[in-house]
Amino acid sequence: MKLDPETLPKKIRDKTRAKQMEIDAVVKIHDGKKKGPFRFPSPTCTPKRYGPEGVRIMAMIMGNEEIAWEEEEYLELKGNCTEDQLICEFSLNVVVIPRKGQPPLKRFYLMVQDPLMAWVAEKRGGGASVGNRYFQELKPSCQKSAGSP
Repeated sequence: MKLDPETLPKKIRDKTRAKQMEIDAVVKIHDGKKKGPFRFPSPTCTPKRYGPEGVRIMAMIMGNEEIAWEEEEYLELKGNCTEDQLICEFSLNVVVIPRKGQPPLKRFYLMVQDPLMAWVAEKRGGGASVGNRYFQELKPSCQKSAGSP
């Protein structure tokens, strides 16, 4: 859906944005299955973060689940990925809410079909992967491209 939501009536702008984000996440998950476990993030990818309106939009996306910041950090650690790489290569969405006199609040959302949800479940279960053979030996991880330092 290459449609500019700003050209639509106000009533359906957020629904359109939500559907576009949902389709984008499903495509990332589908393409990720073709790529295999080793991700080589594209240098042309620009990670997008959403403002306070993003919370309302994220609630409209089917199969989208909020994860805690500790779980997002766990994903970075286990997958050897940065937050930007998780946004570009997987279905992670970040909503940044500015606060006066404090650092901005970040809220993280991930599609339940994303393979990284296995690690979120592992973290929620105490961080032990006892009996968890979801990934077998092929755990998703971000790799540096050959030309990067």
